Amino acid sequence: MVALIRRERIPLTASTSRDEYEWALRQALNAAQGDAYLRTLSPEFDWDQFVKSPGKVAESLSGKRWEHTYEMREFAMAENLLWVQQREGSRGKVLLFAHDGHVQTGVQVFPARPMQPAARFRPAGDYLRSALGHDLVVIGTYFGHGAGFPAGRIAPPNAAGMDGMLSSLSIPVFVMDLHDLPAGGDLYEWFHMPHETRNRTPFTWITVRSTTMTRSSLSRPLPQHRQFQSSKHR
Repeated sequence: MVALIRRERIPLTASTSRDEYEWALRQALNAAQGDAYLRTLSPEFDWDQFVKSPGKVAESLSGKRWEHTYEMREFAMAENLLWVQQREGSRGKVLLFAHDGHVQTGVQVFPARPMQPAARFRPAGDYLRSALGHDLVVIGTYFGHGAGFPAGRIAPPNAAGMDGMLSSLSIPVFVMDLHDLPAGGDLYEWFHMPHETRNRTPFTWITVRSTTMTRSSLSRPLPQHRQFQSSKHR
């Protein structure tokens, strides 16, 4: 389908428009990305079961195969965002809202499983950093405690991990610009070491480097006008 649409560019553009043609081609590429990703999953893979118990399902996948599957999806995300940025960048900045695990710019590490090494894969943010350099700004979000989550889905923060450390500051809501970190010393070293953080049911390890980071311990969402004001100050 992708090859056909590319080959027929001239008549398709003439009968529609350049913009409609580019969107049609992108949709075909999205379908190809999704097809390639799904083909890497084993026939018995159960996504609903993975959402409920990702650690248990991941044990059935070999480390390299798991990493390859994850990275195919992450690369597709980055490629699609770069397409948007190339099309719309002249009009202003592009905002992507996604899970921290997708936008972080360092390798994500899942804890080691029995008889297997820890799984490591490059998220979309890592690919975007490679393509955009410091034009990419990542805003990570963390929280200590909250209400309204499904029972058993959110573990309490590990006091020694990223979520627990930020929660221990006892500041309800704050934004931290990590570009202002000192060039050396204990604080610099801490933020350049991997720390445990929550990611669905299992914990994963991340290294926070050169990003703006937000943290909240609210028991309810911020009112809409508060959310907008907070974004302006970032």
